[in-house]
Amino acid sequence: MQNIYINCIFSLLFFLWFASPLSCQTNSEIIFNQAILQASNGNFKDSKLSFQNADFIGDFLSSERAVLLINKYSTNELDLATLKEVFTGLKLLINENEVSKSIDVYKKALNKNPSFDELYLFIAVSYAVLNNYVKAIQYYNIAEEKMPRFSDIYLNRGNLYFNTDYPKKALEDYNFCITLDSLDYQAFCNRGYLHSKEDNYLLSLSDLNKSIELKNNYSPSYLNRGVTYFKMKNYIDALRDFSKIIDLNPNNLIASQNRIWCYIYLGQLNEACTELNYLLQIKADIDVTIIDFLKTKCKN
Repeated sequence: MQNIYINCIFSLLFFLWFASPLSCQTNSEIIFNQAILQASNGNFKDSKLSFQNADFIGDFLSSERAVLLINKYSTNELDLATLKEVFTGLKLLINENEVSKSIDVYKKALNKNPSFDELYLFIAVSYAVLNNYVKAIQYYNIAEEKMPRFSDIYLNRGNLYFNTDYPKKALEDYNFCITLDSLDYQAFCNRGYLHSKEDNYLLSLSDLNKSIELKNNYSPSYLNRGVTYFKMKNYIDALRDFSKIIDLNPNNLIASQNRIWCYIYLGQLNEACTELNYLLQIKADIDVTIIDFLKTKCKN
């Protein structure tokens, strides 16, 4: 819980730590995971189609980046074999109990194919998931040396700096990521969240509006903008953004709870109670402050 009123998870991918027991898998996520399984079995033709159909942003890789990766390394047998190991590692990364195994897979693949530079980035991501931040930074830095103009490095390292309370370093990485790729909606989203955390609301809204302009179905941008509006006491626009998230994914329980707080501050207690009753019916894990506030105000 970021503050007493708003439940908001910082979104990473990146995306790195926006996976969620709080919401059910969408159809796009199911197709995306199927694509990873296909690629880990070496079926790159079908996996490319599945990634394209999914149009999904996973915790460790987006559909778009996955297709680019397959296209880049599909020219020789050694790269194809390494690519298979990359997706095997991703399959392990998705299972939080097997993250350490993904590092073993990536390091063995790197020994066989030292020129496959993206492996350094995947190793860094794996260490970050394990909260081994020293090793993660070490491998992000190696990846930067190998691929100094690969924007994903700065996006992911920026997220790590943000989550370990180094906002200035995070901002530097987000800025450079955007310099390299002015269409990176995740970088705009995450930089916007950083500005919001530091109460720089106009800068935050500028970045989040840009992120939404670039990718109008990217839920974290609406979530972060909704939180920013809420902090500015603009509850009407916050409500609209949280409702947009629910339109995109009706199972997003974070947005539902944030929307309840908007209803409360707008004096729309009937709507707040209706949403709370729905969350109680589906046995959602609800912020206790919502229950405590509404328990004497709702009829049921």
